[in-house]
Amino acid sequence: MTATEFNDLIEENFNGLFDFVEDYKGKGGKTTDEFLKENNLVFVENNDVETYDSYGNEDSTLERIYLHQPSGNYFMVYGTRQSYSGTEWDGIKEVNKTEKTITVWT
Repeated sequence: MTATEFNDLIEENFNGLFDFVEDYKGKGGKTTDEFLKENNLVFVENNDVETYDSYGNEDSTLERIYLHQPSGNYFMVYGTRQSYSGTEWDGIKEVNKTEKTITVWT
């Protein structure tokens, strides 16, 4: 599965990325969890970075990671949430898991 195929599946079954990620019922009445199971996808991680300015206004980066089990491909659904414009899910891209080791002196 590619990011484009994943996006097309979401568009076929939901009224856009927002409904998919926010777990609104899809066009056929299915939940996001049911859709994921049917398509061999697994939610892996919520990678959101929530930030606020000194006035308490939110300006966050949203990233949700999914795994397509048969292919082993990881996908990131990404967007933003801002106090003044709400939540917007911008797209899907294929990502790779990278691990790094850090040294900490205690």
